[in-house]
Amino acid sequence: MKKKSVFLDIILNYNALLLGGLSGILINIIISYTHGPRGLGVFNQIYAFYVILSQLAVGGIHLSALKHVAGWQGSSATLGRIAWSSFFLSFPISVFFAILCYLSSFVMNIVLSSSQVSQGIRYVSVALIFFSCNKIMLFILNALQEMRLLAFWQAMRYILMILSVCALIYLESNVYELGLSFTFSEAILFIGLLFSTLYKIPQLHKGFSATWMKKHFNFGLRGICNGILIELNTRVDILILGIFSSDITVGLYSFSSMLIEGILGFLVVIRNQMNPFLAKLLKERNFAEIQRYFKKFSYYMFGSTFLILIMAAFTFDPLLAIFLELNPFLESYYFFLILLAGVCIYSVYFPFDNILLLAGYPGKQSLLAFFSTTINILLNFALIPLWGAYGAAIGTSLAMIFSLVFFKILTKKYLHLSLDLPRIHFSSQLHHSSLNCGVD
Repeated sequence: MKKKSVFLDIILNYNALLLGGLSGILINIIISYTHGPRGLGVFNQIYAFYVILSQLAVGGIHLSALKHVAGWQGSSATLGRIAWSSFFLSFPISVFFAILCYLSSFVMNIVLSSSQVSQGIRYVSVALIFFSCNKIMLFILNALQEMRLLAFWQAMRYILMILSVCALIYLESNVYELGLSFTFSEAILFIGLLFSTLYKIPQLHKGFSATWMKKHFNFGLRGICNGILIELNTRVDILILGIFSSDITVGLYSFSSMLIEGILGFLVVIRNQMNPFLAKLLKERNFAEIQRYFKKFSYYMFGSTFLILIMAAFTFDPLLAIFLELNPFLESYYFFLILLAGVCIYSVYFPFDNILLLAGYPGKQSLLAFFSTTINILLNFALIPLWGAYGAAIGTSLAMIFSLVFFKILTKKYLHLSLDLPRIHFSSQLHHSSLNCGVD
């Protein structure tokens, strides 16, 4: 890949994710002014539940689309069948989980002791259908290396979300009714993405391929746990905090968690850029190139996040005082620093943490996600009753470090690849073994 083109793609996607982070900050500030810390806590619990269920709704099909579209080198007709089969397969799956989402809201009313959260969950159920289709189309564009289109539609998602929230607040909606913003934004995004994907892969009529639908379903079934667990891992602190604490406490903590999500968005840009190239390099067994990319990006990631950590230590309080006029959200500063420390350490490996999946080991990737989420749940359940929101921040950061260690163990065991700093060593076994793509 050309260095200038790749750099421009990264910049565009980074700007799109930067817009996402800024939109998240803006939405949280707006809700905090209009509905207070309690309202923000309600909204972010609804959002956490929506994000987790959205992974169930997409069924892991987007991962199969990414792998098979990126690695396909045959006819365009077959490429159309590969891409659109994943799209059509997602619809019945997402409808099922949309119905399940609506019904589960009654259970969440008991678990979280919040009628507003349960009502909001009902409002986001329809959004799951559009989200599922949109995610698959975004991953198809990613696999085709259409990074500029990807950046554009990601930016549009955040813009539509801001506009939807502002419109609902202007109409004096209750905080739980803001869940409709997900439905409105995803529905509009669906129309635009459909036309863009049709332009790149016009063979929509070739999408009904029973063979490829079966392949997508089987691959997604093995990889679905990975996506669910990853999203659960990023939201479990808010959900568990909601069980033990008030909506106000969740609101204060979720403000800092939202800022961390914006920083993680920067790392996701790099990972999205790397995914199709890693898939290709793994298929070609071009390990020297993988080594070069790891050496290059690992230092960039650590340096970038460490710089953010230093800047945040000196600027968080003054900036928050300007925007929120010394309200109770200033307590989020300490939660933010604790969480950011964990992100700084894990950032070294973040762009490569899908390597097991791309190498054809979705089950092992899910095993990594299962371990990370399990240790995160255990630490949050252990520390939140003791230290409240501080326990959530500490537990989440420690879970990131444990996850990094387990990632290195799995990578060395199944790929015979040691991702060690400052250099990468390949086991001699690598020359006598092959990556059996698609088999755990």
